[in-house]
Amino acid sequence: ESITAVAKGLRNNKILQHLNISRNKMNDVKGLQGSTSVNPSLQDLGHILIKNTYLQHLDLSESHVEPLGLKALAYGLRASSSLRYLSLRANPLCNVNSYARGQYKVEGLKSLAEAIKVHNTLEVLNLGMTQLCGQNALAQGLYNAKGLLYLVDALKFSSCLKQIDLSDNNILGEGELAAKSLQTNKGPGAGKQDPAANNPPVVDAAHEQARGRGRPLVQDIMRYGGYRLHEKLDKGKRVYLVLRRNMEDHNKGGFESF
Repeated sequence: ESITAVAKGLRNNKILQHLNISRNKMNDVKGLQGSTSVNPSLQDLGHILIKNTYLQHLDLSESHVEPLGLKALAYGLRASSSLRYLSLRANPLCNVNSYARGQYKVEGLKSLAEAIKVHNTLEVLNLGMTQLCGQNALAQGLYNAKGLLYLVDALKFSSCLKQIDLSDNNILGEGELAAKSLQTNKGPGAGKQDPAANNPPVVDAAHEQARGRGRPLVQDIMRYGGYRLHEKLDKGKRVYLVLRRNMEDHNKGGFESF
């Protein structure tokens, strides 16, 4: 209810440009007999994006955004005329959580891809740690490239997006490095306890053959969109998957890339 109130308050906003409502619970609403409906907060945010012409930076990281919620948000993004930065990091956008549990659903990501095709202000998009290919950063889960294929297609048409962060989705097979880091208690997910540890997630038996199979799709994004791939952004062992182009113009606007 509080997020809905914030969204409605933005309807006539002419001042606020940055909004961080990360770490909230905006998951799809489970009903009777297995039915699912969109979270009202995300539905309201989607409508506000259509009407608000001042909001430029929206952070929804770690907010349990699921497929129907993403679909509602994408609906608003299609018509938004001001948003330049959107972070959806660490959300189960395809209905697969960080423990690689859940049935893969791609309708939300498909709607986001369609919005990217026509949107003309969004410059930075963070989809890191969203299990967009069905696997988490440790390579747990069953690989599915449908979501990435939709993004590849969308980025052929997008002329304004300058950076897209796809890190921690095991697209390039970086899960093996993350697993080694976990063993030393230094890497992604170190010390993180699975509340369902007695029921371990599915691990793709063909993982070794699958390692790096997302790379050709990433290369397609680079080829069609003129992006450069950044896998190392610091001196540590952290593996990234960040695609960038023409960031000089973006940085003049005073926005952070991450």
